Amino acid sequence: MLKRIVSGIALTLLLISMLTLAFNIQTVKASGTIYIRADGSIDPPTAPIATVDNVTYTFTDNINDSIVVQRNNIIIDGSGYTLQGRELEYEYGFRLYRVKNVTIITTNINGFDGFGGAGIVLDDESGENIILGNIITNCFWGIEMENSFNNVLRANNMIGNRYHFAVYADGLCFWNISYYIHDVDSTNLVDNKPIYYWVNKRGTYIPPDAGYVALVNCTDITIEGLNLQKIGETLLFQTKNSRITNNYIANNFQGIKMISSYNNSLLNNKIVNNYHHGVVLSFSDNNTLSWNEARGNGEGISVEGSRNNLISNNVVTNNTYYGISSALSSNNNIFGNDIANNFHGVSLWGSSDNVSNNNIAKNGYGIYLYGSSGNLIFHNNFVQNTQQAIIEITSFNIWDDGYPSGGNYWSDYSGTDFYNGPYQNETGSDGIGDTPYVIDANNTDRFPLMKPWNTYFHDIGILNVEVSKTVIGQGFPAEVYIKVINYGEIVEAISFEIYANETLIGNGQISYLTPMNQTNITFRWNTSGFAKGNYTIWAYAWPVEGETDTADNTFVDGWILVTISGDINGDFKVDIKDLVLSIKAFGSYPTHPRWNPSADFNNDNKIDIRDLVLLLKNFGEHYP
Repeated sequence: MLKRIVSGIALTLLLISMLTLAFNIQTVKASGTIYIRADGSIDPPTAPIATVDNVTYTFTDNINDSIVVQRNNIIIDGSGYTLQGRELEYEYGFRLYRVKNVTIITTNINGFDGFGGAGIVLDDESGENIILGNIITNCFWGIEMENSFNNVLRANNMIGNRYHFAVYADGLCFWNISYYIHDVDSTNLVDNKPIYYWVNKRGTYIPPDAGYVALVNCTDITIEGLNLQKIGETLLFQTKNSRITNNYIANNFQGIKMISSYNNSLLNNKIVNNYHHGVVLSFSDNNTLSWNEARGNGEGISVEGSRNNLISNNVVTNNTYYGISSALSSNNNIFGNDIANNFHGVSLWGSSDNVSNNNIAKNGYGIYLYGSSGNLIFHNNFVQNTQQAIIEITSFNIWDDGYPSGGNYWSDYSGTDFYNGPYQNETGSDGIGDTPYVIDANNTDRFPLMKPWNTYFHDIGILNVEVSKTVIGQGFPAEVYIKVINYGEIVEAISFEIYANETLIGNGQISYLTPMNQTNITFRWNTSGFAKGNYTIWAYAWPVEGETDTADNTFVDGWILVTISGDINGDFKVDIKDLVLSIKAFGSYPTHPRWNPSADFNNDNKIDIRDLVLLLKNFGEHYP
């Protein structure tokens, strides 16, 4: 009922508030910070806010300063008056602190533009509040929701703020999904462009008029061709298999932030002049960041507590602190990037990653390692950095790919190349320095290159392997989904194979895959003839001519249990437990909230009487 009422009056309130902003020219009255106390009183009582029932509070004039709301279950009606800031640091128009069911409507909020200030702040367990039909202008933050939940925003217009809108959780709460679940629809505007705050959506595109984007628990969403500026960040929280491509993301607090998200692709974006990070991955695995420009940010690309991400072929320049940083992370591949004119080119903090084929030039520190061991660092070009490599806290890393592949190119290397061989004791040059490049007592490039390393033009890989269900009846088919990418610079023809354990179950060819593009392949595996038991599904892409980086040509991820038809829970028997699961899912289909793919025995994307008959036919069966 609430949502219908809110939706019905949202646009009307927005128009009224905009007209009020245009014509209300009364003098703003100073009153000091105002509190609506938990007992319903107004402090000070002389403030131009009236109430007769301690439920509805109405402005009677313009107000100069902040309002702190400490009472639950109230309505604050600005009546088109102005709440005016004084340009103080961390000064807020409305602050809702640990309150619920507070409604703020039709207020003009202006001038809370001191550092960290905000028009409206909902924080510290504030939930189920309604922010409706307000105009927020010239603030540091427009609306900021921190560690809050289930708030409703409708028909608010944020114009000319330093950063219009942000939703986040901090401290140990930052990955608590409840703090990202809000009802924020596209009647809310940032510089007259709609907000798209999506929760639990899949398989669609963000509209091209977006001014703000957040994806919470979403799957297979495309964000493409957008101009996103002056917002907190473009947020992906617990989102997978989505694409952020060809966007201009600039002048935000942060560019793109992914939290607990995986198998996403960030390709060909221009991410510039953001105050904090250009891109940050927090506890997010198996993502691809390629062919982006990260320039002029506080930090270019940061990885925190994340694994198996590919960061390749990006231009990362002129960032204030770090070009690319990795903290408490492992097995990320930092490959083929141009990293120049940053304070730190590459920084590793307690991380173990692969750093190869990068051009690292004219930074303060080329590469900085703090307590980081087990990194593989080779085929990079370290050129004219103030200090090529700095290591703090004892660590042990590998700085070459053995002989004859070699190590890195160091522009300050002064050695000669008169000899060759793994011990550099055979007459004749080989492009590798005769003496090692020593970084410290525990870190040495044994085979420094005499000339800069050239990056690869041919490189393909498999990004993902998934199966349509994890439990299947013997003799019935399952869908296997494969995602293949061309990381290289020319069109490739790609041959691939699909295996269940060590048995080949399918193969094929992609005849034409353009550079930095990816494609999805669907293969139907018929389980007839396969013994009951667990199977690991994996795929292999044959290396293309000239490809040398083949580590990602194999992807092992999907698994499936082949069992008796009718066995839904995978315990190798068909009994009352399976019947209950089948009845619970009866009538469902993909995207339905009760959908259980393992109960769709005949694989027709619906759970109906046919599936129930198959279960009853085998009722009481067990294996062995």
